Amino acid sequence: MWVVERVIEYGALADVRTLMALLGRERFLDLVGGARMQSEKTGQFWIEMLKKEGMSCTRKYSRGTALACSPS
Repeated sequence: MWVVERVIEYGALADVRTLMALLGRERFLDLVGGARMQSEKTGQFWIEMLKKEGMSCTRKYSRGTALACSPS
């Protein structure tokens, strides 16, 4: 999970694609849905991406913001 959290926060698109290829699309998206988002910007991006996939984010941001991941 630590690697997934770092890649979705700091990685480039190529890093995300590589991780998705290694884990498989469904497993990657499941892990993203449970990942702690370091920033609101990253969290909003992945919430929208998961909504497009018909999935929901299940974790809150780690920096103490009140905004939680919303269900799809």
